[in-house]
Amino acid sequence: MDRTNSSRPAAASVTDTLSRSIFTAFSLASATTSPGQWLLDSGCSTHVTGTRGQFSSYVAIRTGERKIRVANNVDIDALGEGEVVFAVWDKNGRRERNLVIPGVLHVPECGGNNLLEVSQLCRSDYYVDFHKDGGASFEPDDGLSVRLQEVNGLYILQTLPAIESARSLVAHGSEEDEEKAASKKAALWHFRLAHLGADAVRRLSMRDNAIPRLRAVPRCICTGCIYGKMIRKPFLPLPLSSRATQPLEIVHSDITGPVTPKTLGGVLYVLKFTDDFTRFKVGYLIKRKSEALMCFKDYKALAEKHHRSLVHKLRTDGRGAYTSSEFSHLLKQEGIEAQRTTPYTPQSNGMSERANRTIIGTTRALLHAVNAPKEYWGEAAMAPIYVRNRLPTKGLVDGQTPYEKWFGKKPSYDNLRVWGCLAYAQVPKETRRKLDKTAQRCMFVGYTDTVQQYMLYDPVKRKFLLSWDVAFEESTSYYPIEGFEKAPEQHF
Repeated sequence: MDRTNSSRPAAASVTDTLSRSIFTAFSLASATTSPGQWLLDSGCSTHVTGTRGQFSSYVAIRTGERKIRVANNVDIDALGEGEVVFAVWDKNGRRERNLVIPGVLHVPECGGNNLLEVSQLCRSDYYVDFHKDGGASFEPDDGLSVRLQEVNGLYILQTLPAIESARSLVAHGSEEDEEKAASKKAALWHFRLAHLGADAVRRLSMRDNAIPRLRAVPRCICTGCIYGKMIRKPFLPLPLSSRATQPLEIVHSDITGPVTPKTLGGVLYVLKFTDDFTRFKVGYLIKRKSEALMCFKDYKALAEKHHRSLVHKLRTDGRGAYTSSEFSHLLKQEGIEAQRTTPYTPQSNGMSERANRTIIGTTRALLHAVNAPKEYWGEAAMAPIYVRNRLPTKGLVDGQTPYEKWFGKKPSYDNLRVWGCLAYAQVPKETRRKLDKTAQRCMFVGYTDTVQQYMLYDPVKRKFLLSWDVAFEESTSYYPIEGFEKAPEQHF
């Protein structure tokens, strides 16, 4: 790099006046930058700009608190620190995205010069590649390659102010492409998350990097949601009822059905148990309401063993199976208080009714979205129970999920797939001959809570199977969708 002397101080490293003084420097005499140009250098220890207007966020620094030591061994003041956001272009001349550069110091005595420090870029998940032919490229972590200009032996990154990016996109015809890409990614996660609403998808993407960050989630028309979730306007809110203060203090239960036609396994009802404190739901598919007693015994045993606590109260709608002599005897024997709401008054059992509406509405959406026969409704109903347990809910503070409250750890979204998509399950070598196909064409129909396996269904053989060795085609429904190619909002 050019090391000629200059009357203007050269940007270099931060000096901690309380501990140490680090000397690194380079001269900007022959490389005064134009607006939007940033010089790359590996001989300093921090990003520096002399222009206050570059910052999107800024924290002022008291005079004398942080200093920069320059080439002539003079300390100059840094007056602030913050983030700089600018737009970059790829090597073909089309802007791809805005970049955020954290940890930039504001040093007015550097004038209009801007400096990017290589090692600090690498710590922020950016990459700088110096080529054998003398060129260099700058890459964010998404693989976008930006060619750097070489001027007098210095590498310059040409940028545009972020506030001009929308106008620049129009000029270069890429705004529409970015909107389509954002819409496609958002739609994929809308399907993966069992048709979760756009606002909820965006909120989830912004917390803990659980799923890819989606700064904006376009509201697109989903035919499955229209057919499955359209509802009446809500009633006026009722006063809040008492809440549980520990797991299993209050358990809500409700039976939905009969739902026709019967499922592939002959099921007519969905039975749900919801823990009031954690909001964690457990669902059962049953053929008769009388099976509710056996399912409650199963739920009670598993939940009490998990939490090392007892079920205190069971809140139901006071109808059918919950009022049988056998059920009443079990509750009395176990010392469980039976809280029964008014029959046929859903407003008095809001938690269960809201869960019913969400699960049944999502079930319809899942079926219609992939053109699945109605006989699949049972498997479709269990999918939103699994997914919703892993999503933040308004009933819990700080954006927690029922899964976190129940298990004490954050859920993973890595195994989520689009319900009803085409899936290929690996056929074990023990069950096939040498030249047989190694994979079986199936439909993805659900998850399992106990092991890391997917639940699949083979409509040809009419058999369910569990497998972890599965290849998914999430963009393809097992059942052909009529007019699918004519409805771009359905592509995911």
